[in-house]
Amino acid sequence: MMRRKWMAVGAVTVSAVLAVGACSSDDGDATTTTEKVTTTSEAPKDLSVSTPEGEVSLSLDGKLPSDWPEDFPTPDRTEVAGSGALAGTDSGVMVGVYTTKESGQDAFDFYAKD
Repeated sequence: MMRRKWMAVGAVTVSAVLAVGACSSDDGDATTTTEKVTTTSEAPKDLSVSTPEGEVSLSLDGKLPSDWPEDFPTPDRTEVAGSGALAGTDSGVMVGVYTTKESGQDAFDFYAKD
């Protein structure tokens, strides 16, 4: 059961990361990037995709980026799953990937509170 949960979390995370990397356009024209993804019985731990807007990477190795803030707030029952990055020619964003046993609503409420 835990393996299925990790594969689902990884698939959702990868889908979200790929969507972010493929949806922006400076000139207002829509850009669509199609990638064929093959799944196996074992979830991949590292992924890197080049897009017209830059590089998207994800690693589910249980480690955050080296310069990730130590005091980054997380809900109870949350563990580090990995890290990622979205990097273009002019800017980049680092990503922390977490898994939690809290409900989706509880995790949302944790970050939505004042």
